[in-house]
Amino acid sequence: MSDHVDLSVVVCTFNGASRIGVCLAALEAQSIRSRIEIIVVDDGSSDATTQVVAGYDVRLVRHPVNRGLSAARNTGVAHARGDIVAFTDDDCLAPPEWSSQLLDAWAKVGPSVVGVGGLVRPATLDTMNRRYMEFRGSLAPIPLGLDATTGFSQRVAIYASGRGHVDSGSEDCFVSSFVGANMSFRIEALRAEGGFDENRRFGGDETYVCDRLREHFGDESLWCVTSIVMDHEFAAGFTDTWRRSFAYGRGLGRNQVTDGGIPSFQPLGVLGLVGVPALLVLPVATVATLVVVPSVLQRRAFGGSSEHRYERLSYPWLVVLEEVAINLGLVIGWVRARWAT
Repeated sequence: MSDHVDLSVVVCTFNGASRIGVCLAALEAQSIRSRIEIIVVDDGSSDATTQVVAGYDVRLVRHPVNRGLSAARNTGVAHARGDIVAFTDDDCLAPPEWSSQLLDAWAKVGPSVVGVGGLVRPATLDTMNRRYMEFRGSLAPIPLGLDATTGFSQRVAIYASGRGHVDSGSEDCFVSSFVGANMSFRIEALRAEGGFDENRRFGGDETYVCDRLREHFGDESLWCVTSIVMDHEFAAGFTDTWRRSFAYGRGLGRNQVTDGGIPSFQPLGVLGLVGVPALLVLPVATVATLVVVPSVLQRRAFGGSSEHRYERLSYPWLVVLEEVAINLGLVIGWVRARWAT
């Protein structure tokens, strides 16, 4: 194998024996396979992950104990040989042109850009949760200007307009942060910032490193190309959605202590938390509010084709539950980080 590669792709996994094979098969089928290296970081798995990975033409690095996603990503960066390092997850399926699209995008940007990323979509739409995730776009790059310093009234206005994340209908643009499953960086810039914060085991680690890169290289240093899409095999049921939301909220809370600014509470999550005790005092008014406000703010759930029409009627209140999980995580993450300081 040549010492030179154009792109290093890092896949971090923990007890991923049941899913990583499909992920690696998709990466091995990349149209420019000879120009990329695939690095798998096994973060202390206790299942057959190592044996599954051994069946693919990839570099395997193994942690003897579980150290968390940020540490695993840093290990991948330490072993990468390319000038550009990309990241995806062990439950993702990269389309055949994914790596070539990344390199094409890098060839078009200037030296001031240190990160290029794209979008994430469900790989399949065969369950209600997966269809909800497509509607919600929970794993989406954050638009530039929507961060911890954004005022609450601005945040609500952005939220109500539907511009709270970058989606397939958006133009290519600079962003505040990427999705961890579909992001890439100039490796020297990433190393110069110290990589990922290993105190953040899961949730918010990519947001943290993107914030550090923008502080160093400027707001127009992270470029999102909406045609670069990664397929994500979301869990069939909602339990993982709530768990992931809570974890990302906890990461946001930790970031809040570091960055300062106004807490990034999700508006409908606030409504859900306030609404439960309010039912005891003003039951009729509260019920009306809980029905009307989510419907107005998530009115796009009621459009589209007739397929799954009745299912989509529940989406605004599923958003409420998801945002309640985010807000609870944010509070716990913020309190723990404050306590630690």
